[in-house]
Amino acid sequence: MSYTLRGRLESRLAVSLVPLVAACVVALALREWWPLQLAGLMLGVGLALDVVVYHRCLSYQPGWLALPLGFLELGAIMGLVLGLGVEAPLVPALAFFFALAVCWCSNTVSHNHLHNPLFRIRALNRAFSLWLTLATGVPQSLWRTRHFWHHAGEGRPFRFRATRAFWLELFLLGGFAAAVATVFVSRAVAHCASDSSSHGSCAWLFPTSE
Repeated sequence: MSYTLRGRLESRLAVSLVPLVAACVVALALREWWPLQLAGLMLGVGLALDVVVYHRCLSYQPGWLALPLGFLELGAIMGLVLGLGVEAPLVPALAFFFALAVCWCSNTVSHNHLHNPLFRIRALNRAFSLWLTLATGVPQSLWRTRHFWHHAGEGRPFRFRATRAFWLELFLLGGFAAAVATVFVSRAVAHCASDSSSHGSCAWLFPTSE
């Protein structure tokens, strides 16, 4: 797969949207900074590698290369986490990175699916596009229109007409985000309620009288 620098940066930013929103929700629920610090490091390392290394050294990037590049980014991020003293729990940090990796890999699959649909049956291709919408956090009908406009040379201003497919994708994304946020916040509140007497990071939710 051949990437332009602009394509790399746009793809990186697009698939980082959902993890960044998740980091904001986690940080708000726990009232700690490490989720935002970790998300910022992940995005910064990825963008820096896109500009300095990948764009200059990888004029063509085969699909299998995503795995070793993922380990490279993970190593760089963990090095910065240790060097900068970011106090992020190991398991949540790795889970967060894995979620970002899933988004990134799904974006690669999405790119291939736009040009060469994976199935011969239209309904299966549509269902797969809905799955990719959830996996990447980007409505695939919008991404398809934007991507083909890019391949057409971007000679005309970009215009997008919202279709029923787009509204369905948007509805699924909103419902999925609401469900995830509800589950996470309810578990965070339950955890804080059981630990409110410790006056730790969750004590602000359940103030106790002295």
